[in-house]
Amino acid sequence: MEKNDRYAIVTNVIEPLEKGGSFNQRDREKFAQAARTHGIEDSVIEEVIDITQTISLIHLHEDRLDASDLPREQKKAMRAELQKSIDENLEALKSIRNSILVRDRLPMWSLLLNENWLQEILKNKNNI
Repeated sequence: MEKNDRYAIVTNVIEPLEKGGSFNQRDREKFAQAARTHGIEDSVIEEVIDITQTISLIHLHEDRLDASDLPREQKKAMRAELQKSIDENLEALKSIRNSILVRDRLPMWSLLLNENWLQEILKNKNNI
């Protein structure tokens, strides 16, 4: 399994949503299948799907807001709140993606740290 694939899978969820796109039921199924195939935990998959559904609902509210007869200023204020919520949810998805990247890279860092630690011990032993 290529470690970057897990990062790319979540990135493929984020990018269309950043552009105002949707993430429908079929997209969620394809994401879940690819994520499971690449070893992403079920709890992470569920969290990503929950967030994408939240963003989709926000877009639905935006559409309804556009069609409403509310005063322009009220629409503007509500649209700003909805956009703030979208941005917060996108940041949550990016945080999940970054945590996957860190987890995938952690074994490499731990190996490097252990190697440096071993070198330090050997250096100190030679100085005794």
